[in-house]
Amino acid sequence: MPFVYHHDGKRFVFASDVKGVLAYLESPKLNEPMLAAYLQMRTYHAEKRFTFFEGIVKLPPAHTLTVTASGAQLSRYWRPEDAPTIRLASSGDYTVQLCALFQQAVECRVRSAFPVGAHLSGGLDSSAIAVVTARALRTQGKRLSTFSWSPAPESGAIADPASEHSRIAAVCQQEGLACEFLPVRKEDYFESFQQDITTEPTEMLAREGRVQTRAKELGLRVMLSGWGGDEAVSARSSAYDLELPGDFGSGASLRKRIGMLRRRLPDALYALGGGNIWLEFESPCIREEIAEKYRREVKELRGPAWRLHPDFRVNMCNRLEYGHLTRRLEHWAVSGARHGLVYRYPMLDRRLVEFAVGGIGREQVLFSGAVQGLLPGGGDWSEAKSEPAALSALKEVYIQAHSEWAALPRNSEKTRHRQLSDLGRIHSAIYRADETRSIAMLAGVREGLACFVIGR
Repeated sequence: MPFVYHHDGKRFVFASDVKGVLAYLESPKLNEPMLAAYLQMRTYHAEKRFTFFEGIVKLPPAHTLTVTASGAQLSRYWRPEDAPTIRLASSGDYTVQLCALFQQAVECRVRSAFPVGAHLSGGLDSSAIAVVTARALRTQGKRLSTFSWSPAPESGAIADPASEHSRIAAVCQQEGLACEFLPVRKEDYFESFQQDITTEPTEMLAREGRVQTRAKELGLRVMLSGWGGDEAVSARSSAYDLELPGDFGSGASLRKRIGMLRRRLPDALYALGGGNIWLEFESPCIREEIAEKYRREVKELRGPAWRLHPDFRVNMCNRLEYGHLTRRLEHWAVSGARHGLVYRYPMLDRRLVEFAVGGIGREQVLFSGAVQGLLPGGGDWSEAKSEPAALSALKEVYIQAHSEWAALPRNSEKTRHRQLSDLGRIHSAIYRADETRSIAMLAGVREGLACFVIGR
């Protein structure tokens, strides 16, 4: 759970979400630089520490907070880059050790006096977690409930062997499970547009909301997720294009050698080669005068560049530190608690993360090899990541939800937060998306919509 607090030297107020702290403050002020950053870019890194209110902050991950009469002191107790170097005799040893650590990470999170659920996307991480969880529960005489964001497969249709439906079906058949398909609906997105992002959890909850509702109906108290695996444990070498000793020799292709040289560049020069390394929206909906007013503050809030470095340890640690993991964990913790649900993330187990970061060579990131004996045969699990059915359904309902929002009448109230975003640019982006059926046209629009419900 998040630890949100306010400390002004005279009093210390804390709670597990921002609403609890707001209840004790008189006339709280919105943090406009944070809102300006939110409208232009993802505030993942800033939201590890700051909230959308002045004077209300959060305890960052892997930190402790000591409050005394003389003040408050933050102290960090763990960093991924401090993971000890791990050297094993062979790639087979890496595989055996990683598989053992993975099973421990899952089994220790299955403990519950109540029914347990798990996401099952058909991807490598969620599938492996579902298998180990199902087997651990079976020894207790219990059965695992699984959920997918994909639409249900059409009756009688022959599924593509590479689709998420085929992989989900293979896991369910092997472990005797039944997966519930709960795809996002237009009304789910539309409802999310009405959420006040300054006080309500919103991260991916348009998609996860139906799972939470169903889990509550079934009496589930624990939900396992594969979130976080891509950042270290199950990251494939292609994801980081690891540069190892000898890779830069005369045998390397020209393209690869150029890529390696580019990864040695400072951020400013690296960005010239293309790519939105600061994760800023190319078509933000912020009013230009607001963007100009807070340009310096927004630049200070942004996180480290989202880019590749020569050292795979640096790449992994940057992904783990950036803040996107923290944001989803915190939002799902708050929303899950309202449904009596606790989320657990085996792929973020400290033992696993330190093994991945501390390993030497490519072997430690080849998670598919470590869990090969757990997964159903007959498929290529090493590249089992895409969810074409889920993404196709999401695209259509996402565009429809925005179109319906644009059709609603807006009142003439001109509060300060409503003047942060440009309604004309929002409508223009939605029109282009509707006309081209391109979800890319909506980049930054969700953030623009948020200003119309703040404080409502």
